[in-house]
Amino acid sequence: VDPRYIDHVVERVVAAVRQADRQAAPVRAGYGTARLEGLLADSRLPEVYDDVLRVVTFRRSEGDQFAGVLLQWNCHPEVLGRGNRQITADFPAATVSYLKKRYHCPIVYFSGAVGGLMTPPEGKYVNESGGVLADESFESARRYGEEVGQGATRAIAAAEPIELTPLAWRVKRIAVPLDN
Repeated sequence: VDPRYIDHVVERVVAAVRQADRQAAPVRAGYGTARLEGLLADSRLPEVYDDVLRVVTFRRSEGDQFAGVLLQWNCHPEVLGRGNRQITADFPAATVSYLKKRYHCPIVYFSGAVGGLMTPPEGKYVNESGGVLADESFESARRYGEEVGQGATRAIAAAEPIELTPLAWRVKRIAVPLDN
């Protein structure tokens, strides 16, 4: 990679951080969950999964307008399957789009505990004529993403106020001897 490209990327990241710092505003945080029963399958034994979607909401201190939402869901973002060779955001793109239209704020999606292979259940969606949609289709990914978005809407509605502790971190370098 050309070092000039890396420098350019670093400059853009620094500019974005500075812009975010200038636009910082007080917010109130909330935390909510929703169980999305029937929206996960574990393709490997034993079948163990977490079907709870989690959100952290941020509302402007002045009024009740959303400043942002963090969303965490436990499904591999690969509904389009191994045959897909396109670079996509898979179903989270539809989830984020659904929520942005509803709340008019930034939405951040995080994959959670995806275990062996958390996937949507097979054969869940049908087309207008009643035929089952192909599981690895863009339409199926869109429909699944929107259904996750609907679950997030329930979690957002259930969000209770929380206090966020300022973040702090420490670093300590260690060396672990290895012998093979």
